[in-house]
Amino acid sequence: MEKKPFNKRRLKYGSLATVITVGFLAALVLVNVIVSLLLERFPLDIDLTPDKRFALTEDSAAYIRDLSRDVSITVLAAESRFSAAGSQGNEIGDLYKQAYEVLQNYERYSGGHIKVSFVDPVTNPTVTQAYPNESFTAGDMIVESDLRMKKVALNSLFSYSQSQYDGSVTYRSEAEQNLTYAIMYVTDENPVTVSVLTGFDTPDISAYLELLKANNYEVVEQDLLTGDVDQEAAFVILPQPSGDLSAEQVKKLEAYLDNDGNFGKGLVFVASQTSPVGPVLKSFLAEWGVSVGDGFLYETSDGNFLQNPFNMLNRIVDDTTVEAMGNASAAPLLAPYARPLELVFGPSASGDGTYASGNRTARILTESSDTAVVIPADYGEDFDPYAQPQQSYPTMVLTSRMKYEGMTPMTSYVVTISSPEMLSSTYMTYQMFSNSSLMAAVNERLAARKAQVTILPLNISVNSITITDAQVKTYMVILVILVPVATLAAGVIIWLRRRHL
Repeated sequence: MEKKPFNKRRLKYGSLATVITVGFLAALVLVNVIVSLLLERFPLDIDLTPDKRFALTEDSAAYIRDLSRDVSITVLAAESRFSAAGSQGNEIGDLYKQAYEVLQNYERYSGGHIKVSFVDPVTNPTVTQAYPNESFTAGDMIVESDLRMKKVALNSLFSYSQSQYDGSVTYRSEAEQNLTYAIMYVTDENPVTVSVLTGFDTPDISAYLELLKANNYEVVEQDLLTGDVDQEAAFVILPQPSGDLSAEQVKKLEAYLDNDGNFGKGLVFVASQTSPVGPVLKSFLAEWGVSVGDGFLYETSDGNFLQNPFNMLNRIVDDTTVEAMGNASAAPLLAPYARPLELVFGPSASGDGTYASGNRTARILTESSDTAVVIPADYGEDFDPYAQPQQSYPTMVLTSRMKYEGMTPMTSYVVTISSPEMLSSTYMTYQMFSNSSLMAAVNERLAARKAQVTILPLNISVNSITITDAQVKTYMVILVILVPVATLAAGVIIWLRRRHL
């Protein structure tokens, strides 16, 4: 048989095609590896919901990316059950889905520093034995580093409220808020301590204390009757006692704020709605330039209150506080049933709107509108609020006491709050109000620490489509009859035309 001549052209182009194919496949594998590595460091996910409910907020994501300490998050539930709860197709399902996606995003954004695991406590009952002082239920989460641990209860991830007008229910996810704060808490090498002074019958400020804990302050209680004020606390909180303070207790407060001449301490005083300020406590506040008046503030302008004239809308007038709050300062601020505050000091020589005496300077942080009046606590039916003189009243005052050590300023603060209702859960947990952001800014000022990440609860709602019976019949005719018939007709026409080709 005659041999076929060797075809160099075929070999050349065949080899080139092989090389191109192999090179393309190698490049495809390389690109896939590079993209995978980049996605581990810089996660790419697309959240098509209008409120971006399944993505981390920018502040939270930035904090997680900068983590340098390892954190483990253990969810006390089987992953299949937890993720399955997110497929219910309603508000509750969205709450679980959002929490699940937040957990996944922590791993994606942390560069390997956060590990999330799901452990069913039913099949693995020993998972909680290392924490004998904590009680756990299914779905709770254990956030832990080599410094400390924090339990995040499942029920703290979600909240809801019902409208008193139409009975509608608003669901809120607080998953990212509480989990990010927990991560911050367990990785903070120097947590700030805040002391709550107890031993009295005082107003309820529990929502304020929860805000402090959520923002990684160590909140401790201290009985002012039996001991001195803890000098290690960055600032202390004194809800107004139903009775007066003793001279000895005031000396303890003064010694704490003086701090052996080093200053650098703070006191938050929350006035009571029901008790007058006793003479000893009144004298102490006067030294800090503030007097708490009798009665309540009442708003005479319809546009300056919510629901009733005692629920007054306030304005934030201190530029430093506004700057610290950022965009949150634009939200309404509520000061319900506020006592009128008066400034004892005279206007300062600087002409900047502050009031001064010696080395103490008082500045108004928040105030009512100029259409507010004072109503006595025991007013009767014949009392006409609209006949009273109208003016603006301070509702939160910051007084500073400063000295210089060389070129270094040293300052102690006293903050006077005229309304304990400002600190209630009703206004501290709603993102539509700026109460919590205001207090967060005040806290950071007193503690002299860098502002923390602020994450507000996320409203979760499912938009339902409502249609009439006539619309149901129309859609049924279109989808069940017209569309199938049109599809069948198109198929027959195509078949008839193509069978002769």
